Amino acid sequence: YVQRSNGTVRYIVTDIDVSKKVLLQNERGSVEYRAYLEKALQKANEVLELYREFGLTGYIEYSGGRGYHVWLIMTQWIPVRYANMFCDVVESRLGKTEEGIGIEFFPNTRLKPGKFGQAIKLPWGFHMRTGERSYFLDDSGNRVTNVNLFLDSLAKNSLGALKKVLAVNLKENDNAGEK
Repeated sequence: YVQRSNGTVRYIVTDIDVSKKVLLQNERGSVEYRAYLEKALQKANEVLELYREFGLTGYIEYSGGRGYHVWLIMTQWIPVRYANMFCDVVESRLGKTEEGIGIEFFPNTRLKPGKFGQAIKLPWGFHMRTGERSYFLDDSGNRVTNVNLFLDSLAKNSLGALKKVLAVNLKENDNAGEK
């Protein structure tokens, strides 16, 4: 599960998928479907570039299913409210998504007592429907093959860095509302 019962998370994930409608209209592996999958990858790269503009480090993972996850890994467990505010900033900065591509943010729910909230397949897991294993992409867009080296080199983001992004972007939003 993405968040613990105490309302904290250790990572934020942007999930970018080819829509189910497109999948119903196009066979997996068809030229048309692969074109949508490429559009999903382009959007994942936009998210990654936005993280870089913010001074944060993220990672793209092919989900093994309909698209990509962009992971932002934190140095510590952080209150989910900061993750939710960050997801709102990312969503507002990304603008409109192309038809046939959907974006979802993890976490995006408030936990109710006794409930567990959202679950997400962890990296290098098998996708339940396709049977494909997920994998991370390197900076060139190639599959990461040396998993140990990749894990050893992971950069994690601090709560302080996330708060700076929120302070700047929420201030910009407040100033835009005053005009």
